[in-house]
Amino acid sequence: MQLPISPRKVTGALLIAVAVLTGLDLLFQTIRFTTGHESLLGMTRLFNLDEEANAPTWYASATLLASGLLLGLIAADAHQRGARGRWQWTLLAVVFVFLSLDETAAIHETVNETLEQLTVRAGHEVKWDLFSVALAAAMGAYCFRFVLELPARTRLLFIVGGALYVLGAAGIEIAGKAVPAIYDAPGFRKEMFTLVEELLEMLGIVVFIHALMLHLRDHVGEIHLTFRRERT
Repeated sequence: MQLPISPRKVTGALLIAVAVLTGLDLLFQTIRFTTGHESLLGMTRLFNLDEEANAPTWYASATLLASGLLLGLIAADAHQRGARGRWQWTLLAVVFVFLSLDETAAIHETVNETLEQLTVRAGHEVKWDLFSVALAAAMGAYCFRFVLELPARTRLLFIVGGALYVLGAAGIEIAGKAVPAIYDAPGFRKEMFTLVEELLEMLGIVVFIHALMLHLRDHVGEIHLTFRRERT
């Protein structure tokens, strides 16, 4: 059995999914704030991009896992050929699989609560954010030369995808802090800030997945999976 995969079609499908999720969140938030109806039969929470354990969370977890699997395929090929960068591909694969798990299981929130409890007792509050920033910086330093040595198109798409994701994850929040009367106050405008943040993060992952699929197509080629019979 052959299963041909078109990067263009997959990316198109992901963009449609992003548009649908964003549009539904915008629709239900608009209805919520114009009519005063909070739940709307649970639809507001189900499609709220800023909530946990709902449709956007499932989508985010699935795309992060897909990224991890694509990275794993590239890493396996690199190890088989003894290519440079094989350990960086492997590290990225592990990180994205963990991020997928964290998106669903909220591991970082559990760790953050534990850290706060332990450090507050000691008189020095420490949050997960500090560790995540330190880990991201260490990973960036480890992978910096690796990214520079990537093929030109892969490198460009990695940078664009990463820039979109970071802009959504941190940039919009930083900009919002400049207008705290809007950003920190519950209301429609606060929800729109959040919607833009999540939209940019989702677009960043779509660009990243597109980059990985093109890299697999252009630099790895066909992949054959064989399920062997075990000898008895």
